[in-house]
Amino acid sequence: MSGGLGNQMFQYALYLKLRSLGREVCFDDKSQYDEETFRNSSQKRRPKHLDIFGITYPSAGKEELEKLTDGAMDLPSRIRRKILGRKSLEKNDRDFMFDPSFLEETEGYFCGGFQSPRYFAGAEEEVRKAFTFPEELLCPKEGCSRQEQKMLEQSASYAERIRKANCEAADRGVPGGGSASIHLRFGDYVDKGDIYGGICTDAYYDTAIRCLKERDPGMIFFVFSNDEEKAGEWIRYQAERSENLGRGHFVLVKGCDEDHGYLDLYLMTLCRNHVIANSSFSWWASFMCDAPDKMVFAPSIWNNQKDGSELARTDIYADFMQRISPRGTRLSDRPLISVIVTAYNVAPYIGRALDSVCGQTWKNLEIIAVDDGSSDETGAILDRYAAGDSRIQVVHTENRGVSAARNEGIAHARGEYIGFVDGDDRAHPAMYEAMIRGILSSGADMAVVRYREVSAEETLTDAEEQVASFDPVLRASVLLQQRDAVQCFIRAGMAEEEGKIVLRSAVWNKLFHRRLLRDNRFPEGTSAEDIPFTTRALCLSKKVLCVPEILYDYVVNRQESIMNTGRAERTLTQEIPAWRTHLELLKESGLSDLAEESEYWFYRRMLSYEEEYRRCSETAKEAKELQERILKHRDRILELAEEHSFGRRGDRERLKLYVNSPRQYFLLSDLYEKTVVNWKNRPDKT
Repeated sequence: MSGGLGNQMFQYALYLKLRSLGREVCFDDKSQYDEETFRNSSQKRRPKHLDIFGITYPSAGKEELEKLTDGAMDLPSRIRRKILGRKSLEKNDRDFMFDPSFLEETEGYFCGGFQSPRYFAGAEEEVRKAFTFPEELLCPKEGCSRQEQKMLEQSASYAERIRKANCEAADRGVPGGGSASIHLRFGDYVDKGDIYGGICTDAYYDTAIRCLKERDPGMIFFVFSNDEEKAGEWIRYQAERSENLGRGHFVLVKGCDEDHGYLDLYLMTLCRNHVIANSSFSWWASFMCDAPDKMVFAPSIWNNQKDGSELARTDIYADFMQRISPRGTRLSDRPLISVIVTAYNVAPYIGRALDSVCGQTWKNLEIIAVDDGSSDETGAILDRYAAGDSRIQVVHTENRGVSAARNEGIAHARGEYIGFVDGDDRAHPAMYEAMIRGILSSGADMAVVRYREVSAEETLTDAEEQVASFDPVLRASVLLQQRDAVQCFIRAGMAEEEGKIVLRSAVWNKLFHRRLLRDNRFPEGTSAEDIPFTTRALCLSKKVLCVPEILYDYVVNRQESIMNTGRAERTLTQEIPAWRTHLELLKESGLSDLAEESEYWFYRRMLSYEEEYRRCSETAKEAKELQERILKHRDRILELAEEHSFGRRGDRERLKLYVNSPRQYFLLSDLYEKTVVNWKNRPDKT
């Protein structure tokens, strides 16, 4: 047993489920509540509260605990553990992730919060019965202190006000109206902002309150918090900025300390509706509420994870909960997505591209097809598609390039989210639904899917197009904070590791919230337009969701494509200036340290290009110019390589060798390729 009342209730619910399965179960209710454990700790010892429900349970003895955890401290046991290792039956759960194996084990020492209703599925009624408050809960007990008596009297007064609000709603003929609890969590949540912060935002509460006011304009909101002063400030803030919601609509519930927190839980259960925090305490209040038509709003993610696994940790939610993102959007919302399809002389392929967009499983789309002055049948094909699908709007322009075409599409876009598809590529039918569902769940500003490179003539089978369920796709997604996303971007193609996130500059495998494009347009007259555009979008994003599924096909071998002509020259005239702009944008956004790391990878990228171009006589001229440009920055490159630990040490040493002696570098590089690389790739190697 561990944690506060909410955690204890989840653990006891699992206990009841295991008992119903015929297991013999007892609690270790000492390890996490022993005064000795907290004597030298900054953490406060939490009270055990299950007895308030009249609950009793068997406790494990010292010998039993030592057996299960292999924790005996006698000398033979300590020597054995030193030699053979600990043979513990301890098993830990992963927060908010249901693991059915806990229900299958016949022996073990289980640790964790077990915060999921799936752990007691089938035993819900027994759980509700166990967590029934006694009728005499608010009656002062003999010998209680004056302070406790005052708390009970206050709680009785609040209970009467909640019941009165419910009765008045019934008199007005408003089913499910009257009262709603709002849980505001401060204290430890403020201290651990990296874990709990940015989830129950003002936008989250605004949306929940608005939905409840639509249900009952006379709704009274009873506010519960572990910091009455800050909760009072929050109420005043709400009243000042709301047109139709005065202070009288809020009641701040005061008076309870943590030792009597169960009184707040009881009062919450009397409310007919609930706006819970990412807290097991208010979770249980909403579960125990027996109003048949209750509305319960919960934050769409429960806490922030360093590994970005927020969307995998969703088993805590009950079916009756409506989830709202930090941005204030509900998972049930169906926002409009504008998909901008740009096309220039792609008549053989544009039909396939449009079919892939029109066939998206997310139907609330507007499709803006921009014909960039095509001289073939592309424009006519677009017009025919528009005649058959009202979602398609065709814009015909003079030929000014893909950047101008995309900017034209942005100018016509009405959607809250905007995506891009090239006219010779193809989007998987589930691409936009996977991204928008992930965004709605996580509150991310941008989503990105993986892509694959295909030939223009490649035909895909139906089997490759199936996504059986979005749940496993989203659970495998990774939510990156801004700095992590920018780091993935600047290292793309240079420092990628197996299994790591790859975030490149291309825009066609991404979905952007509209605000990222407010002052962000594609620079015209360049084929490296994605680099500064994506950089600006990342600098404006707080979170980026990376979906691991391959959901976009990028055509790589179409001869007419601009990407297949004059690449070496474009590196010098367009890509290098684009990366320079990228560095300036990072600095302007207050990310100077990341700009410094990106500068290192910029020079490392240029060296890779020179190595590639020098192998071909047709690009030898560009390779030589690249070398001259790199060597002009010799001192800066040495500073970046010597004073920082960007990338692998071997890569830094290679870059240092190159700027000190390109001739020696390429002699050693050629020797390495002729010996080591050829040996590794020998035909007889198995």
